[in-house]
Amino acid sequence: MQSKPLYCSKILICLLLALLLSACTSPPEESELATSKPVDPLNICYGATLGSLIMIAEQEGFFREQDLAVNLILKKIGRANVAALNDGSCDVALAAETPVIHNSYTRDDFKILGTVAQSRSLNRIITFSDSGIKTGTDLKNRRIATARNSSFHFFLDVYLNKHGLTEKDINLEGMKGAELIPALEKRTVDAIVTTDMHAFRLKERLGDAIEIISAPGLNLNYGYLLADKTVTSQEPDKLNKLLAALLQSQHFIDQHPETARNRFSRTTGVSADSTEKIWLDRSYRLSFDHIMLAILDDHARWMLDKGAIVADRVPNLFNYLHLDPLKKQAPEAVNLMR
Repeated sequence: MQSKPLYCSKILICLLLALLLSACTSPPEESELATSKPVDPLNICYGATLGSLIMIAEQEGFFREQDLAVNLILKKIGRANVAALNDGSCDVALAAETPVIHNSYTRDDFKILGTVAQSRSLNRIITFSDSGIKTGTDLKNRRIATARNSSFHFFLDVYLNKHGLTEKDINLEGMKGAELIPALEKRTVDAIVTTDMHAFRLKERLGDAIEIISAPGLNLNYGYLLADKTVTSQEPDKLNKLLAALLQSQHFIDQHPETARNRFSRTTGVSADSTEKIWLDRSYRLSFDHIMLAILDDHARWMLDKGAIVADRVPNLFNYLHLDPLKKQAPEAVNLMR
């Protein structure tokens, strides 16, 4: 028979073991719980026109592969994307030159991460085939409608200058983007200036009745990826993952161009034939170089000359660049001289 002291020692040992096991399985500290909370998604506002890298990253699961939670918000125009960035409903926004420049005149709380698309012929002049408008000189004294102080307006100015004309030689009517095609169809204007996608959609609907005038290479347009300054300073990891996913999309387009075009066609409602024509003048690549900076500067001076903005000088666009994520993911994509 065991002695009482030995029996008590065994009980004491069991109690100590129970306490140790209970310590190992105790609830996590508050700091541990905090780190395990779901990460807020990156809210990305973009448009279908220049947003193929973003669309493909979602469709192919590249955001998920990069462990990046995203909330994609599709909008019709870049100006709306930038407005959402300004009001805090988006963390990242995609826009062409004029919305970027307008914002740079009025705010300093955003950064340019790089570009995700380039087009040599984004803007088109659309008219009826029986209008007699075939080239730039035919626009003289005609009623031409476009969205004022937009990329379309910039293109129209450059196109007129190429043909020895200025805005004073035409009857320019400013309209919202959604008003342009109805105005043309009602023949309240002789021609409109808008995107290639709108031009081809109308051509598909009305056929030979529509004349599309283009000038490939006359001016280049890019899709600029913008980020809220708070995100660039406090959440760099999210931006690195974003750029990594978009780089995967770029490789996907390079390797599967036909599949990528079909995706674009289904998403935008533009036919496969029209999509092929659009993509002849379009490329989707991550990049930023001195040419893009010069183009932004041209738009900044143009907006100032047009009186679209009141300022005593153009903004220093170098102050808006945040290219570290792009340099990390694709260093060869950055070519900037200062």
